[in-house]
Amino acid sequence: MKTKLTLYVDEEISKRAKTISRIRGISISKMFTDMVNRQDIRNDDIRISEKVNRWIGIAESAKDYKSLREEIIKEKQKRYEDLR
Repeated sequence: MKTKLTLYVDEEISKRAKTISRIRGISISKMFTDMVNRQDIRNDDIRISEKVNRWIGIAESAKDYKSLREEIIKEKQKRYEDLR
């Protein structure tokens, strides 16, 4: 469920927010949501991006988040090294 939130900020901040949202192609509401989600700490003080957080719990796995994350990092590092 979405709810309305009114923020009062300096005029310069408002202008910057509008410029950034236009450049990124996302709404100011989405920018604010992303910022709040980045501040949210879960799973043993590991910051989880909003993109990753959306997928948590969708697929069942015997491995925990940390193990899966490490595997993905190692796979990406290997692919990068193979490109060199």
